[in-house]
Amino acid sequence: MPCGSIKYHFQPHPLLRGGHLQTFGGQLGAPPLDPNAHSQHFWTEVSDGDQLIHYVDEPVDALPSCPTVLTLHGLGGSSDSSYNLRLRDKLVQKGVRVVRFNHRGCGVDRSVRPTHGIYHAGRTDDVLATLRAVATRWSSAPFVALGFSLSGNILLRLLGTQQMAIRSIPNLISAASICSPVDLEACSQSLIKHRNKLIDRYYVKNMLALVTHRANLLNEALPEAYYSKNITLRDFDAFYTAPRAGFQSRDEYYRLSSSQSVLKEIQLPTLVLAAADDPVVPVQSLLDAHFSRHCTMHIERTGGHMGFIQKSRTPWGDRRWMDAFLVDWCLQRLKGSRA
Repeated sequence: MPCGSIKYHFQPHPLLRGGHLQTFGGQLGAPPLDPNAHSQHFWTEVSDGDQLIHYVDEPVDALPSCPTVLTLHGLGGSSDSSYNLRLRDKLVQKGVRVVRFNHRGCGVDRSVRPTHGIYHAGRTDDVLATLRAVATRWSSAPFVALGFSLSGNILLRLLGTQQMAIRSIPNLISAASICSPVDLEACSQSLIKHRNKLIDRYYVKNMLALVTHRANLLNEALPEAYYSKNITLRDFDAFYTAPRAGFQSRDEYYRLSSSQSVLKEIQLPTLVLAAADDPVVPVQSLLDAHFSRHCTMHIERTGGHMGFIQKSRTPWGDRRWMDAFLVDWCLQRLKGSRA
């Protein structure tokens, strides 16, 4: 299912065949530090008066009209997740401003101000507030938004439920969702399978670290289930995410926060990038969804969950196909929209 004028498809590294090896391989290797990177804080005030702390990286002598990419990290990640830093370095080299988003309680500065609520798969209001803030601060700059994994679901749900609000942001020209769990129940069921145990434990470890930090910071009591052994992410959503986010149950949380039912309502040009062997996101959940005519689905045969480590080197000198694909996609969308 090709996307636009992207001319190359993914060919996996011969030592990383299959969704699991691609997923694990994607986590390996820290991005090289860019000695010229100079990040600035970017604060967004949200509906309950709390503030989110993001980071901005710009090309040297960037004008206000410099085209911009907003990146939204996945579950348990942050603005400093490796894919965010890799994309930052590549996009800035191409003359693009990058705004790296942090969900509530995430990022290296998460202790600067306690958060009132938690972030979750249905928290579209924080993303909308940030889109508006980016559009206002750089009102002459066209921009696109990239949502990775869980943030991709949040972004898709926002686009499908808040069409008027999105239309009121004229310089937001496109969006992309990468390896996103559009059906949270299906993804939850996939993660509890034995073959996905290590992936599930990775997410649980990250989330327990976040809630432990929050509890210590705000002197909050943690549910008794928190101290149980062998907690799955599905368990975590039942005893922590759903009740703390105001849902009656995990089932209600999954049902009301999944984007699958609203994809047909999306009006902004949107890319949906996925891999057929993603161990986290069952490809059938995407194939069963009804997308609007404004969406373009690009499903590679393999690549895992945000892995996409390819056989040959990309023009950037690495094997990160996902990075090269997204940089090309962003430049294509932003080209011709430059002020």
